[in-house]
Amino acid sequence: MTEGLPPAPAWMADWPVANPRPDGPWHLHGPGRWGLLDPESGDVSEVDPDGDRRLPGLRSASEHGSIVGYRAGRRAVVATPTSFVKIVRPSRVAALVATHRRLENEAHGFGVPPVRSHHDDGRVELGIVAGTPLHRRLVDTPSAPLPDLGAALSALHRMPGFESAPPRVPESPERWLSTVERHPTGFHRLLTDVAATLPALDPGHGSVVHGDLHDKNVFVDGRCVSLIDFDGLGTGAAEDDVANLAVHLELRNLQAGSPLRLGQRTAELYVDYGCVAPLDRDRLRAVERHTWFRLACLYQYRTSGRALVPTMLAAAADRPNRRG
Repeated sequence: MTEGLPPAPAWMADWPVANPRPDGPWHLHGPGRWGLLDPESGDVSEVDPDGDRRLPGLRSASEHGSIVGYRAGRRAVVATPTSFVKIVRPSRVAALVATHRRLENEAHGFGVPPVRSHHDDGRVELGIVAGTPLHRRLVDTPSAPLPDLGAALSALHRMPGFESAPPRVPESPERWLSTVERHPTGFHRLLTDVAATLPALDPGHGSVVHGDLHDKNVFVDGRCVSLIDFDGLGTGAAEDDVANLAVHLELRNLQAGSPLRLGQRTAELYVDYGCVAPLDRDRLRAVERHTWFRLACLYQYRTSGRALVPTMLAAAADRPNRRG
């Protein structure tokens, strides 16, 4: 155990990734397997994705590739040599395909994965976008300058024709607190103290937003940028996307032990975006803090970044002595 950290739950030795939810079981991922955690009891059960009755297309898709993402009963992603296959509940196929088709036809300034085929059993096959995941570039060369992201992100945020998309309402810290209370790990008092310091965050409006914009959903090929994973597409504030991505860029620096000062990546991205479109700096700072808080809630259940939870909470509280 890292000095000063509460002990990790015993099940994390076998399941290094958990996805906490406010209700129902939590989804677990370990090397080559998937499971469910009852957070109240701590009981863990392994699950067979091929037997998931709510995702009838998963068995067929997994015969042609490897499962790289899975939430029991909700969604999955299978990687094949030439495509990615999203598997959703059959009732969601039409809406998912419609969103991707519209993006294909109307996106200018950034690339999106094309729809190759879709099926009534929940499979939606998407082509592979060109380039390297931004996440990989940050891991391999953490001190290298960021690619030009401002124009691509601004083009997404200004897209017409998505006025009927669902609003993206920021999750409240109270919701996250009630979620982690289901299976506390020793960080609860610190989480509660930090949550009380977070600024109010009104629902955003005025832009088309990705809804889950982080460095694993951005691909870079020279000066060309592509975006993937539009399941959370909706309407909101452009600052919410930009700040969420900026915080993830800083998180990768921390995970890599980079000497870059915490905030340098944020400034780099904000300047790049600000050369194309104005940003509300107060909104950006508020969303940054909320994002650090959310990540702290998540990473206390992930071995890959659990030791960084106090640093994340210091950033959420906007403390001047945070590490970086």
